[in-house]
Amino acid sequence: MKKIITTCTCIFLLSGCAASVREHEAGSLHGHKADAAWLASEGRALASRGDFVKAAQYVEASIDRGRESRENYALLWSIYTSSGRYSAAVRSVREYVESHPGDASAEELLKDLKRALEM
Repeated sequence: MKKIITTCTCIFLLSGCAASVREHEAGSLHGHKADAAWLASEGRALASRGDFVKAAQYVEASIDRGRESRENYALLWSIYTSSGRYSAAVRSVREYVESHPGDASAEELLKDLKRALEM
């Protein structure tokens, strides 16, 4: 369990989630003005304030709108694990690994998360 938390913490820090992000005034989650970059930035800001449910929604929307970077996925996984949503994290990491074979760190995270769910 300690290794999982350490792994998730590393992903959290590497994704930039711990850094504070300035708020954006324009756009909305469901509106046409909200582009993928803004959604990701807003999700990161929400996560840094501990609003993990809303943060996940924003990052998921960002990914859906084409911002499928490794950084965005790492942020989403960090949000899921920080809020105890391990099943959602496993599902998301599994989908990522299937579409991005060879990402060793994602494969390792998937193994760690599965082990955590078995405990």
